[in-house]
Amino acid sequence: MKNYLILLLLTLSVTLPSCQKKDIDAPDQEKLTLQISKPAEAQAFRQNDTVWILAKAAYVSQLHGYALQLTDTANKTVYLDITEHVHGSSFDIDTFWVNTAKAGSALQLQLTAEIDHEGNEKTSSVHFTSQL
Repeated sequence: MKNYLILLLLTLSVTLPSCQKKDIDAPDQEKLTLQISKPAEAQAFRQNDTVWILAKAAYVSQLHGYALQLTDTANKTVYLDITEHVHGSSFDIDTFWVNTAKAGSALQLQLTAEIDHEGNEKTSSVHFTSQL
């Protein structure tokens, strides 16, 4: 009886893990939606204005995080750099930045959502300016 129990436990330990469903679908970037609602494309901000940043990412499966970066497109100065390792099928970003860029700067806000840890991702961006 003891041998039978050991044999049963060994059989279960080998077969149960193989019954788990594996996600064999390749990541589909087309199913990942990114939306940056603030700031608006081509919007202008004065120095020291508060720039509200509202964005959303949604996917049919679990996402693994995002990066949000605000840069000057001419001199590549990085004003904001946020990287979050979050898991979920969607997430909302609600933050702000106080405009410290010099007048006349062309700025780009880029949102990159990470689908998995193998480098599958999607990027969206908006462009706006700093003025006097």
